[in-house]
Amino acid sequence: VESRKMEESMETDDGDDRHLLSVDSIKVIAESIGISALDEEVCKRLTEDLEFRLKEVVQNAIKFMRQSKRRILKCSDIDCSLKVKNIEPLYGFECADYIPLRHTSGGGKTLYYPDDQEMDLISLISTPLPKLPCEVTLRTHWLAVEGVQPVIVENIPPVSLEKQMEQAIAVSLPGEKDVILQSKEVRLDRKRK
Repeated sequence: VESRKMEESMETDDGDDRHLLSVDSIKVIAESIGISALDEEVCKRLTEDLEFRLKEVVQNAIKFMRQSKRRILKCSDIDCSLKVKNIEPLYGFECADYIPLRHTSGGGKTLYYPDDQEMDLISLISTPLPKLPCEVTLRTHWLAVEGVQPVIVENIPPVSLEKQMEQAIAVSLPGEKDVILQSKEVRLDRKRK
């Protein structure tokens, strides 16, 4: 419902001088990048163009939201909309959860801000600190010295080829060990001759 209202408000253009950004905002942005003297008419045209571009990005983002079958517009929808326009996406504005916004009005303007929870500092300070993690340590040892594996605790002792063969046969065919071992021994003897 809210996205439909937003879209309808974007589609209606009354032709009046109300814009998303004021001419003063455009002047401040221009001064921040080093352009000091901008004419009122240029600022007005820039405001109209910027408003058109913003509406276009948001409308495309709403399309992405609807294609995802969601009712909440996310930052990823805006990023996808910017990618469609070949504009580099925004970095650092990803949020998995919905952030509720509250609004307040004064002086003819409405201000939206995130609804932060109030925290009791006394209870926060009085809670005990969690345990520190173990220190990171680094130990080195030789895996092999000149092709020979030293017998130390860190190294797994090598298993002979016969033991490996017996373990593999015991796992694969528990009832036919003797027959397979005899046939393998015969094959090994034939290869040696």
